Amino acid sequence: MGSIFDGPDVDATAQLAEQRAAIAGLLGDVAAGTASVPTEGTFWRSDSQRRYAERLAELREQLECAWRQLDAAGDAVDRARARVPPGGSAHG
Repeated sequence: MGSIFDGPDVDATAQLAEQRAAIAGLLGDVAAGTASVPTEGTFWRSDSQRRYAERLAELREQLECAWRQLDAAGDAVDRARARVPPGGSAHG
């Protein structure tokens, strides 16, 4: 998929719709990944278990950050789609 600014024949609306769909799919994947990371449970507290719990918390934070960034990217695509003139060409 090229840039929406490749040329006058580019259907910007379709490309933005594809980008939005891709982001929506990634959002779902990241949300599922976040949900699959175990929360800190009743681990017996060896050093290994504490490190494991710390790493799980870090992973959850990273996934939540990725979700927020993808959500913002989706919003940006939505704003770009709203600016595309009727006819769908990026170069009116």
